[in-house]
Amino acid sequence: MQQDPNNPVFVSPAAELTARLLNISGDVQVRPRDHEWQATIKGQSLLPGTQLRTGEGAKAELLVGKDLHINVTAGTDIRLGDIGPNLARLFVGEGVVLANVKSEQGPRLQIANRNGEAVAETGDGALTVSVDANGELRTAVTKGSATVAANGETVNINAGFYSIAGAGRKPSKPASVPQSLLLKVRWPTIATTSKRHQLISGATSVGARIRVAGQTIWADKQGRFNTIVDLQEGKNRIQLRVTDVVGRESSETSPEIELYTKAPSQKIETSPEMWK
Repeated sequence: MQQDPNNPVFVSPAAELTARLLNISGDVQVRPRDHEWQATIKGQSLLPGTQLRTGEGAKAELLVGKDLHINVTAGTDIRLGDIGPNLARLFVGEGVVLANVKSEQGPRLQIANRNGEAVAETGDGALTVSVDANGELRTAVTKGSATVAANGETVNINAGFYSIAGAGRKPSKPASVPQSLLLKVRWPTIATTSKRHQLISGATSVGARIRVAGQTIWADKQGRFNTIVDLQEGKNRIQLRVTDVVGRESSETSPEIELYTKAPSQKIETSPEMWK
């Protein structure tokens, strides 16, 4: 291994054993094994064991070998597992990744949750895999086919279907991906308030990830979601972005809400005559 003196990230001379960053946008950081988090650069090679995370609004595109592309969406953390000529492994702590195996001649791809309890695998497909904070892994196939294995059971998924597994559950029976991405948000209806904590709720597609006011929440089995956000003093507009099981995105911005918590100042009128 050798190290670039201008960038303290290890680079491997064995190209087939690394992933390369084709593109980055926004705040993207990497953490090589036994190192601290650090900024990354386009074109950088990453060894197995390297962690990568994307900030709000950021994204990264990885290339493994010649035919395996992985897109890491905003607010996602991953770790590279073993990368070899026949198999490449990726672990998702939380977030959403889109992967495309463009040639059957390249390595097969496995994407697992953080502890490897649930694993999606393909040798010829395009997948969107999302993992929530509890380790529940959602796998949707947009091209080709894939398998999902968890807790001793395996299901086959064809294009246009998805399955949910992990966090103690076996893979669900493949379900059809919705034709479109639903998003309905119930914003606070008041224009001015003294209450800092405000409830945001709504409905979207089952298994979708919602990013709102710096938080990540996940739609439940009925597609419902709710969370509390904290307003800042003054005028606020809350932004909400949702990503569904196949990576489609939609967003909404709230009406303006003004938070005013300061007590009115007490002004006492006096006259010079009162002191005489």
